[in-house]
Amino acid sequence: TLGVRFHGHVLPIAWDILPYPWPKKQFTPTVVALLDRTLACWPADRSVHLVADRGFPSLPFFCCLERWQQRAPLDYTIRLRAGDWVRRDGGQVVKVATLMQGIALGTWQRYPASYHRRGKAGPASWLLVGRGLPVYPPPQQGPADRARRQEKAARRVAHLQSKGQAQAPATDGVWVLLTTASTCVAGIQHYMGRFSTEGTYRDWKTWDLEAVAGHETDVAHLDGLLGLAALAYIVQAALGAAAGRAEDAPARARDRAIRSRSHT
Repeated sequence: TLGVRFHGHVLPIAWDILPYPWPKKQFTPTVVALLDRTLACWPADRSVHLVADRGFPSLPFFCCLERWQQRAPLDYTIRLRAGDWVRRDGGQVVKVATLMQGIALGTWQRYPASYHRRGKAGPASWLLVGRGLPVYPPPQQGPADRARRQEKAARRVAHLQSKGQAQAPATDGVWVLLTTASTCVAGIQHYMGRFSTEGTYRDWKTWDLEAVAGHETDVAHLDGLLGLAALAYIVQAALGAAAGRAEDAPARARDRAIRSRSHT
């Protein structure tokens, strides 16, 4: 899916369908084709900053972005995997995992770099490597909250170890971002927008869309269902945003009541 951030959520505007598990050598061509179709319709006077998680980086993917940068005001921030390779300024080719070692909490490093694969390099970008400091609101700083986070962290370590990734617990909290942003702060802020997708997918799951998609065998029918879900979500988000801006006293009271229930 491709979507546009809107008030803390993402409104899906384009998608394509693959069976799961994904067929070999199908994912990247599908992603590139989806980007091509979407960016071909993007307004020429409207800048866009594409954000994507670790499953998306590939040389064709970055070459697609470079091609569109010549035609549209496009920037990007893409998270890399430990197994990816980058070419540093000066031609040195290094594995991302080697750059993730020894990163202290709250520190960031920035290098000129490009994505590298089989002797070929993608467009020149900036590589950000760091580990951010977690920030929690005051209501979530009590002993019970700390214990809950420690328990969750322990489960995460056990999960990584069960997959045979010996180094993963030490690097799991490290972000490696390939970005066109000119500063660390800008690149980090752009990538944080990626978490807006979580609310959207969580909402779609409450509609039982995941269960329906898991049993659907007609791709055209599933494509239509996704279209209806995307349209309904856009309408719902637009109405919610309008209600949030309403100045009428009863509307504001209802909005506060809904927000209060959503946080309990």
